[in-house]
Amino acid sequence: MENGSWRQAAQATKYVVIGPSGWIGNALLSWLGKSIGEEWRSKTKCYGSSARMIVGPDNQPLEVLALADLLQADLSGAVVFHLAYLTKEKAAELSDGEFFSRNQAIDQLVLDAITASMPKAIFVASSGAAADAQSGKGRNLYGVTKLLQEDRFLAYAAKSGLPTFVGRIFNIAGPYINKFDHYAVSSFAQQAILSGQINVTASIPVFRSFLGVIDLIELVTAELLTGAPDLVPIDLCGHELLEMGQIAATVAHETAGLTKKPVVPIFRPKIDFSRTSSYFGDPRPALQLALKHDISLMPFPVQVRETIAYMRTVL
Repeated sequence: MENGSWRQAAQATKYVVIGPSGWIGNALLSWLGKSIGEEWRSKTKCYGSSARMIVGPDNQPLEVLALADLLQADLSGAVVFHLAYLTKEKAAELSDGEFFSRNQAIDQLVLDAITASMPKAIFVASSGAAADAQSGKGRNLYGVTKLLQEDRFLAYAAKSGLPTFVGRIFNIAGPYINKFDHYAVSSFAQQAILSGQINVTASIPVFRSFLGVIDLIELVTAELLTGAPDLVPIDLCGHELLEMGQIAATVAHETAGLTKKPVVPIFRPKIDFSRTSSYFGDPRPALQLALKHDISLMPFPVQVRETIAYMRTVL
């Protein structure tokens, strides 16, 4: 398949989104609506922890079916996005045993369902926390369970031949961001919009890189539709390495016109250079996929602009 033709294939494909109500899930549904057109609803099935109705990206009700009732007919020939997982915030609320067992149960339901059907391909949304757990840099419960998830799905892929993309997601930006206080870009933007200033609390150098959420979706979809992903976890991260002060400065620049101040001031405590915080992966896989599939990755200022544009619709 030639570069770029994956977009035509995307229009003829059906999709199953497991865990549609989070940031990536909502962004994915929006992308499907724009890429497929009016038929996206008939070609997309959503599954979650329980049967319920949510508001779709077109502001119309969207049915979410219970994951326990995952239908073989929906999975057959579909590209599956497995986004369902208890987050690291939940790890702080539950016992270690419950957090582990509930995530294992989610994955088992998905594995049982794809074993009983014939999907076209599957994306498993892992985390940079798995890389930290693997290297020993930070072995928290969330990272360890994500590492186990990677192993389970890659082992199944090796045995079954199902094209499987296990993507380690580090930092993303863009529309449908949620939990504003949990992410640097949205937290800074919220401060700037509501108070006219940004307070950076990090007192040590903090290094991050960002991948636009729509770019992430396109990289994954293109690879699933056109190739056989390598049976290893693939880093999905940005290629621009940024320190927290640079992130705040970019947000300040993009929000300046939204406040009464011509310049959004940034306040930060004295920096301790005796240690640093780094959370980013290898940018080469994403860059290579972008080159392979003719996808132009958004520069960080554009990612920030899109994040802010979405936030203004909900603030």
